[in-house]
Order: sequence, then C-alpha cells, then structure tokens
Amino acid sequence: MLHLPDAIYVIELKYDGSADAALKQINDKGYLIPYSAEGKRLIKVGVNYDSLKRTIGEWRIVNITSPPLLQQDICR
Repeated sequence: MLHLPDAIYVIELKYDGSADAALKQINDKGYLIPYSAEGKRLIKVGVNYDSLKRTIGEWRIVNITSPPLLQQDICR
C-alpha cells in the first residue's frame, strides 16, 4: 500500500506469474475495500517479475475510481 494525499495505490507483485494474476488477487482479497470511503483515487498495480530475464516482465495499472468509459488500464 502506498498512501498519498490524493490517492491510494495497492501494488501486488508476482514472481513468474502474471500482472493479471496480481490484479485478480487485489480484487479477490479486497485490499482496497477499507479505503473506498476516503474520497481518494484508488489505483491497482499488478507487477510480474520474470526470473529468466531477471527484470519486471509486465505490469498493469488500473485506476478504479474513474468512470467506466474513462477507466485507465495500462499494459506493458
């Protein structure tokens, strides 16, 4: 968890998994539920570490407090 004045980020890291699996865990475990009433932007970050390449293999960032048509979903 990263608490900033205007946003709360929850970051889940996977080792040889996937960014989607990391985001799924954030959803399944309800990591952001306790912060949903604070009025801050809520942002999920899923990161996968690739042990063969020895670097971050992929990541996804989802701003879940934006309206659905403006929702940011960034994949790399």
